[in-house]
Amino acid sequence: MKKILTIVFALLVASNVWAFDFEIDGIYYNVIDGGVEVTYQTTDYNSYSGSVTIPETVTNDETTYSVISIGTKAFMNCNELTEISIPSCVKTIGDYVFYGCSALTTITLPDGINSIGYCLFYNCSSLAEIIIPNSVASIRGYAFWGCNSLKSIIIPSGVKSIEPSLFFSCSLIEIKVDPKNTVYDSRDNCNAIIETATNTLIAGCSNTIIPEGITTIKYYAFSNKILTSIAIPKSVTTIDKRAIDGTIALAEIKIDPENSVYDSRDNCNAIIETATNTLIRGCNNTVIPDGITTIEIYAFSNSKELSSVTIPNTVTAINEGAFWGCSGLSSIVIPSSVKSMTSYPVFGNCSGLTEMKVETGNTVFDSRDNCNAIIKTSTNTLFAGCKSTVIPEGVTAIGNYALMYCGFSSFIIPEEISSIGKQAFYYCKDLKQLICKGVVPPEIDGELFSSESFYKSVCLYVPREAMEAYKADAVWGKFETIKCIESEEVSLENDDVVVVPDKYEAVFSMPFSESADFYTLIIQNKGVTFCTITFNAQGHLTDINYSLNKSYELKESVVGFQFTVTGLSSAEDYGYSFKALTSNKSVLKEYTGSFTTKNEDGTGGRVQGGGEGSGQGGQGGSTAVSEVSNTTAVTIVNGQILVNGEAPAFVVTVSGKKTANANLKAGVYFVVVDGETVGVSVR
Repeated sequence: MKKILTIVFALLVASNVWAFDFEIDGIYYNVIDGGVEVTYQTTDYNSYSGSVTIPETVTNDETTYSVISIGTKAFMNCNELTEISIPSCVKTIGDYVFYGCSALTTITLPDGINSIGYCLFYNCSSLAEIIIPNSVASIRGYAFWGCNSLKSIIIPSGVKSIEPSLFFSCSLIEIKVDPKNTVYDSRDNCNAIIETATNTLIAGCSNTIIPEGITTIKYYAFSNKILTSIAIPKSVTTIDKRAIDGTIALAEIKIDPENSVYDSRDNCNAIIETATNTLIRGCNNTVIPDGITTIEIYAFSNSKELSSVTIPNTVTAINEGAFWGCSGLSSIVIPSSVKSMTSYPVFGNCSGLTEMKVETGNTVFDSRDNCNAIIKTSTNTLFAGCKSTVIPEGVTAIGNYALMYCGFSSFIIPEEISSIGKQAFYYCKDLKQLICKGVVPPEIDGELFSSESFYKSVCLYVPREAMEAYKADAVWGKFETIKCIESEEVSLENDDVVVVPDKYEAVFSMPFSESADFYTLIIQNKGVTFCTITFNAQGHLTDINYSLNKSYELKESVVGFQFTVTGLSSAEDYGYSFKALTSNKSVLKEYTGSFTTKNEDGTGGRVQGGGEGSGQGGQGGSTAVSEVSNTTAVTIVNGQILVNGEAPAFVVTVSGKKTANANLKAGVYFVVVDGETVGVSVR
């Protein structure tokens, strides 16, 4: 019985992988009633490319078949297919057939087909011209989505059914309906498709002029068009949600003053539903009027030139994706009146957004501790963030979609976070490292990322004692690279620089100064500056300059003055100088010290100094000297450095200052030995 089950399973797998009955001249076929249909090679791979000619008949095993159909997904994602010739014997073409054929420039549809399938030419971005045969009776939704090279189209007289959203994200400038069509029209050369009986505008383009008499504008009618202005006549009484979604260059919206349902009061350049004071659609030049209570779903979507917006204190609700894709928006203030926002990102894909604030007095949301985020107060949940977000204390959860599309390269998840909502980090394409401080891995609803590739490219840092727990987790364990961070917070209350060296890297934690405008950290090796790192007043990295002709990197971006610098050598002495400075570069405080990286076997390693001033450590003890030639002797006698028994010309401290070669205190100093700078460590 076990053998039979195994064989059946293998056959099922094979039937899902190999999608054709036979192949002739590089084209794959399935036998169907009355003939054959063209199909794909496998479920996950299509091999068609270049110019393809489908024959009228094919012969297999001495049987000749007519080619009567092109099956669903037959040429899907063949992004090297440029041209296709279809014989007149083909009567049906399925859904998704040319989906993603981005190089397709030429196609002739045969007379006799009765339908343009669902997503048939989706993202055929090179297709510049197409003639729809008069035999076509129906055109399904999204059929020409993303056909950016298509400028003109004619709907023949035979078409009796058109689903909305067929021209989403197209660059059409001309739409015509054959005058003999009894169901649809493009009256008054309006460059639109209108359902005649109901006076409903189904689809428009960049040159559409909405005629008088139109009562309804259907959803996605003008979506992602390049409609700079739009005028709504007085006859329009219904505008579907997202009817004018994603009109990138839209700068002017006017409503006929006699319209009884909608208005654009105070020349606000928006569509407002008068009875409910709901803003249905805005544009790049919209000024939201006082009195508006609701900003509707995707009201400003893809208004990329919208640089600023003021939400009045009368607004109580902001709905799904209201400011989606407003990449020119750098800051937003949520007034105290807002009590409702949908979880799907209101500010999704706002790549330029760096500042988010909630007005004091809002009882539902807050942006505590200048976190540049929106927090749902009652549940302490991060509701929405941006690329400058720092999760504040007290927040215990990251909500659904909260950080979707955010442009940070590194992000810290505090120890208090116990749960992360679905798609929280989706499409964070710049993310390189995720630092999760929880000893217990936060629970994740679904997936963190939009693609499995993120688990390979993003490095996860977790507490050392929690490493195995993260690796065993169904989602956290997907990370290809998981490294340790220090699980205990480093106390900076004693005003010290704390250094934890390893073999090839060192973790730095540095004190904060209320008066500082910026900070610098200089690390030296053998008297030569290894790198200079600059931070802003908040302790975020602003510049790093490695002085040597080598390639190094920061392992973690700096948040709260704690980071790891890599590229160091094992068993090597380094000195550092950390300064807190004013805007005119006056030094408020300076901290100097030294450290030695661990040996190759992981042993050794030590730190000296770190306090304000000279970086002095314990007195007396032993002396460590970098390797020099056998003929050179570096010694310390009575607190003085001697080279081959002679005092060197000068001695330099780790901060780069010359010092007297007498009564030296514990620390690291540099002298020139046989033309080479050598570090001398006095313990």
